[in-house]
Amino acid sequence: MDQLCPSQIIEQFGSIKFSSCFDSGNLGSVRKESTNKFLLTIQCDSSNNKQTNYRTWFYFSVEGVDDDTILTFVILNMQNQFGLFREGMQPVYRGNNEWQRIKLPCQYRLLPEGPFELTFRHHFTSQQKIYFAFSYPWSYQESEFLTKQLEDQSKNLQDIYFKNNTLMYSKEGRKITLLTITTNNNQLKYEEPIQSLFPIPSEGRPMCFKKKYIFVSARVHPGEVPGSFVLNGLLKYLLDQNDVGAQIARDQFVWVIVPVINPDGVQRGHYRTDSFCQNLNRFYINPSLSDQPEIYAIKEYVMRLHNTDRMYAYIDLHAHAGHKGIFIYGNQLPTLSGHTQNCLYPKLLTLYSEIFDYDGCNFTEKNMYAADKGDGLSKEGSGRVALYKATNIVHSYTLECNYNTGKIINILSTEQSLPMNKQEILQTYGSDQVDENIILNPTPALTNQQTYFYTISDYENVGRALVLAFLDINLVNPISKIPDSYFKTLSNLKSFLGYNILKTMHFRFDNYLRKILKNINNKEQIPRTVKAFYDYLLAGQMKDNLEGEQQQKPMTRYQKAQELKKSKQNLQPLKLTKKELSGSVAPEVQQIQQQTQTNKQQLIMKEQKFPSKQYAHSAIDLDEQVLFQKLLQGKSTSQAKSRAQSEGKNSILQQRVVRSFKIKRSTK
Repeated sequence: MDQLCPSQIIEQFGSIKFSSCFDSGNLGSVRKESTNKFLLTIQCDSSNNKQTNYRTWFYFSVEGVDDDTILTFVILNMQNQFGLFREGMQPVYRGNNEWQRIKLPCQYRLLPEGPFELTFRHHFTSQQKIYFAFSYPWSYQESEFLTKQLEDQSKNLQDIYFKNNTLMYSKEGRKITLLTITTNNNQLKYEEPIQSLFPIPSEGRPMCFKKKYIFVSARVHPGEVPGSFVLNGLLKYLLDQNDVGAQIARDQFVWVIVPVINPDGVQRGHYRTDSFCQNLNRFYINPSLSDQPEIYAIKEYVMRLHNTDRMYAYIDLHAHAGHKGIFIYGNQLPTLSGHTQNCLYPKLLTLYSEIFDYDGCNFTEKNMYAADKGDGLSKEGSGRVALYKATNIVHSYTLECNYNTGKIINILSTEQSLPMNKQEILQTYGSDQVDENIILNPTPALTNQQTYFYTISDYENVGRALVLAFLDINLVNPISKIPDSYFKTLSNLKSFLGYNILKTMHFRFDNYLRKILKNINNKEQIPRTVKAFYDYLLAGQMKDNLEGEQQQKPMTRYQKAQELKKSKQNLQPLKLTKKELSGSVAPEVQQIQQQTQTNKQQLIMKEQKFPSKQYAHSAIDLDEQVLFQKLLQGKSTSQAKSRAQSEGKNSILQQRVVRSFKIKRSTK
């Protein structure tokens, strides 16, 4: 099982001995150029009949060097990692103490032929054995040893369930470990048999619990060691006897963990593939029991959890050489409410980890199907995407950790988080009141544009943050950082996140969400609109259609003028039909008609008493014009009366015109 492979060699130069014959070791060849200078090569990921271009991970030891000697090592054929070393990346070393970065500065260059050349030096102060590596290493044996330590530690904790199972064997016969961590409450029964899984009957299958299951895994790519340190931090925190957050995490969830998915690749010192040069993180759609037994076992177990309504979240831990910082790759969900919940978890991580970069996260559909530059395989076959499609869980992530450094540092609360009582928890999580000033306004500076070089403890702290963020998103975190943050409550944080997603993604073209964006621009409608938006995020459907009694938008001057014109038109007298004037109308109208007849008779009598003067070229004299104006001013507001007066006046004018015309002719 632990036979030597091409990456594990021994070379002797006088008293100086080079060796990579240990778990995770990788060294292709050694050649002495001068007294204190050695030329090295890295063995690429390879199998008996296949080789790849992955040549990044190296891990070897040197011993037998005289005291107070500086040796120079030149790695001639490294895969291009110019971006890492440009940002200050240094190899690491360890003597009797912990791992630390090389003290002397290193040099690097990209040769015209293609290989990347790295040169570093080390000052040997004694003849002790010194280990050198590309980054902080963590071997398969170290992982198994830590697992045994934690299992022994769990026996001293009250009311804890810790189960160490063999889930499957790898292609080369190594154990794929499955850890189950929770408390003993809500037990159901032992897990039903799953074909080819749990091959050791004496271990027994894990117990089933009526709780949410969170699946965490690491090292599907063997050289991505930072993922193991994140996982170690998560494990250590879960077994912290004195931390109230860890107690709630064990009580509320079942944590199922695979510390090393690809033990064959880890043991061989590979960077990205297994012992058959397969990128195992591209076979989750249809894994083969014979070709990818590790992935087959994981998918079978996850589907069992899903089919029994226990699967809640999936996180696969990785490392990244191309992008700075620690960030998450997530999936793009079809609804705004679901996608906001999907993005809420990584946003909460910024409250507990100062090096997690939310702006570096990627939740695009493009990133779900992009092809790798190296092997051309699609990310659709990754655990994050394939298991999301198979289970429809919201929380399915890949956590990526840069080997070296990041871009920002989150400004965390300096106040000591004390356990909250029930009333404080209700205020943090239970309040559905939202503050539009927090949601709509730009946030103050929550990060510093500076960084530092990551250490093992930095990665482990990210593991602790993974646990606490799940407590927040499930409203059970007794030491939540939300009240001390800018957002104050979870409802504000969720609304702020959803609003910013809405402005930048395709969800804004939905009819109801377009109305949300439109009404938010009206100050008088902001409180109601923001509350309706939060209810939409919470329920996933519309509760307030934003119609009805909402206040209208203030009218412009033009709109006011049009409204005034329309009101004047409504005051114009209504023209009544002959049928309405004949008596088949209301008594009020009949009374108006009688008054109109009386006024008409009085007008005729006045004309007879005061005859008008006639002029040669005048049809109506001045007195009649004055009378006509008075009649216009005396119009009643009643529609029927106005109609009657108009008819009476017209008949008088017709008589006067005819008489005036006759007088004119007789005068001539």
